[in-house]
Amino acid sequence: IFGVCSWDDYFLYIFPFIYDFLIFFPWNSSTIGDPFETLFGQRIDAQVYFDWSTGTNNLGQPLYFGIRWTGRIYIPTTGSYTFYTQSDDGVRLWIDDVSGSPVVDNWTLHASAENASAPIVLTGGQFYNIKMEYFENAGYSVAQLKWEGPSITKALIPQINLFPN
Repeated sequence: IFGVCSWDDYFLYIFPFIYDFLIFFPWNSSTIGDPFETLFGQRIDAQVYFDWSTGTNNLGQPLYFGIRWTGRIYIPTTGSYTFYTQSDDGVRLWIDDVSGSPVVDNWTLHASAENASAPIVLTGGQFYNIKMEYFENAGYSVAQLKWEGPSITKALIPQINLFPN
């Protein structure tokens, strides 16, 4: 549907919005630097909540895929928020480009691991830019995005708080 790519070199890139929006990129699997080069397809997702325990993503591609989610997050209440990623393999997360650096940065090959940002003070009633990048090298793969904040116990960020740019 989106074009032809080899099983060994491809890149999957997804935005977190309310509806489906998916983007694929070819990717040289021998590098894990910045594989975002060529647009291949796209969709919108309601949440970042994926577990491809078989090692095959939902489009049937088993190895070497990556995803980028971008959009805006609505903060309901002023206070300190911590963001959590669960990933196998690499993950990077930016919130409103705070300091220009990712608030979570584990762009490595690793088994499923949770990473947490430092607490970030955000203003309630505001929208903030959010971007999460993820890549999978081979085998088991998972990508999830959670938060914790004022009156919010650690949980997946709900669809009602994620919006397109």
